[in-house]
Amino acid sequence: RISFTGRDSIDVYRHEDSSAPVARIPARLEAGGFYTLVVLGQIESNSVNANVLVSADYPIPPASERPGLCRVFFINAISAYPISVSIGKDPARVLPYGEKVELFFPPGELDLGIWFKDATGETRRMQAGMIVEGSGNYTVVIHPSAERSDRPSMFLSNAAEDRTRLKEMNDTPSGSSSE
Repeated sequence: RISFTGRDSIDVYRHEDSSAPVARIPARLEAGGFYTLVVLGQIESNSVNANVLVSADYPIPPASERPGLCRVFFINAISAYPISVSIGKDPARVLPYGEKVELFFPPGELDLGIWFKDATGETRRMQAGMIVEGSGNYTVVIHPSAERSDRPSMFLSNAAEDRTRLKEMNDTPSGSSSE
């Protein structure tokens, strides 16, 4: 949870050093909104190349409302090699680094393929499944694997569930949680 202060920027700090931000990214956040923030780039000792992608999870922008369908944002956080994404038997579509793609699906199981070239130059498909619910609101961040930086990994967030969980935690007396 980040308290709304009315600021129009997101400040990025070096880990354990809050003396001065290393990057300030413009953003329009609204009070009561629920957002996914993905910080991209590199923060070296003498340079900064950082960006923050902001996805508005709630309220859903009117242009993104599709009754009965679930909304899925795909974000590529891998700059070292190209990434493509396929759903089921559909052709793979390139997902450029630092960009987000918003897609809509009927409820059910999705066969998600993440395509990449491994260290030998061979094209590989990492298979992942998702079960999406009607009117769901998901974000999939594709990022380098912690075990092998030459392979992708995936983080899935269900904004509807996360928002409900946060609201329940905040509605619990004294801010305590039963979890």
